[in-house]
Amino acid sequence: MGRKDNIKRLKELTEKLAKKKKVKKSVKKKKVDADINKDGKVDEKDIEIVKKQAKKKKS
Repeated sequence: MGRKDNIKRLKELTEKLAKKKKVKKSVKKKKVDADINKDGKVDEKDIEIVKKQAKKKKS
């Protein structure tokens, strides 16, 4: 467990969201990395941010 697992989980989540919402990969990756680097932890807020981002970037 720990930080690496959380990061992996969030990235997998965003991959799924990206496929559903067709988020641009670069945007998604930068956003996830920024969120993780901010506090080093993955929490519900980070996941919400990613979901919002996915909705916003729908083309």
